[in-house]
Amino acid sequence: MDFGTVLGIGKSFKTNNGNKFTIELRNNLGLINISRIEDSKVLTNSYSLNLEYQFNLSPKALTK
Repeated sequence: MDFGTVLGIGKSFKTNNGNKFTIELRNNLGLINISRIEDSKVLTNSYSLNLEYQFNLSPKALTK
């Protein structure tokens, strides 16, 4: 079992047609030593880049 923290930063942008684009960067950092070897320290760590595109499907947006 491992416990950790997640830190991230992101930005959303609206497009001309009412849709939305989001970009986000996250760092997932483990806080527990997962090594079984004595006097050794191994922590998990990963970065993720998230890209998201949201479609606006409201009737008002579809009539434009």
